[in-house]
Amino acid sequence: SILRLLKAGSKHFRSYAFRSAFFAHCLDTNVLKALMCARVAVPRWQRRVTGGVACCGAEPAVSLQNLQALEVEAFVAGRGCVTSGLIFEAHALEEPDSPLLIDELLLLERTNYPLAYTSKEVRSKLASLLLPQFHYHASFNQSEHWGDRNDGSLAESYPNAGDEDGLILLDLWVLPSELEDDHPTAAAWRLPLAYGLVPAVKGMKPVGPGQETALSRRQYKAQVASAVRATAVNGCDALLVACSTGLPGTSRGREVLSLEEAAEVWAEVLHGPKGGAPDRCFKQIVFCFGRGALSSEWLLRTQRALTAAFEL
Repeated sequence: SILRLLKAGSKHFRSYAFRSAFFAHCLDTNVLKALMCARVAVPRWQRRVTGGVACCGAEPAVSLQNLQALEVEAFVAGRGCVTSGLIFEAHALEEPDSPLLIDELLLLERTNYPLAYTSKEVRSKLASLLLPQFHYHASFNQSEHWGDRNDGSLAESYPNAGDEDGLILLDLWVLPSELEDDHPTAAAWRLPLAYGLVPAVKGMKPVGPGQETALSRRQYKAQVASAVRATAVNGCDALLVACSTGLPGTSRGREVLSLEEAAEVWAEVLHGPKGGAPDRCFKQIVFCFGRGALSSEWLLRTQRALTAAFEL
């Protein structure tokens, strides 16, 4: 009954890969139940950001860390940063059988990100199934308890593969890695922004001979620029790039852009023109590779490419 409910409420659950990940990392682990029991607010989301950028002026520290992105927040906080923004590769609806990557799985498993894929009506019905002891209390399903500030679910707002504007998620709450039975959200902390970049799927648009690489570079650069700008406009002083399987858009084996070219794109976007470099909006820029980086030749190659591109 839960599967039928979710599939009826969002087209994301018609994707085998997404619903399998949702069940394995959110439902079966009791994360969804903990979120609903604690009435954690649904994250806000938007597609386009407007506004100016305030730069701190100092050149940021760029580093490569063999930690998961959610672990790096403590690293940048210890270096004077108070507002972190995370960029990760989000799943493409155009590839319903392609597994979700590690960094998005962690968001499903550790934050209120999965609530964004459910509408108020679906959450109410889920509560009756998962928390029957609370569901019938008069105040349990009032919208102010859920913190709903978006209508519907992400099904209507989700970007297409290759769209310049990705998915901006605001006010994520990160749960502790080990949930306590009595107070599952007691040690939760706020992640102000996460940005889901949905790279183009190879072969989506027919192009002439020799044009595909140039087109992919321009498209990818526009996506990276949009992601960086979204974090800067929202006042983030630390930029975290989730790279547990490589740079966003380079790790599924069907990209036109090589990871060396992708690393150059990130350096070009962040350094920008002299006097107006986007990287001056941040105190710390961290590429987060996870704890398995030293045993992965692909991740080591990515680190070498970033080291060369940023002249670290």
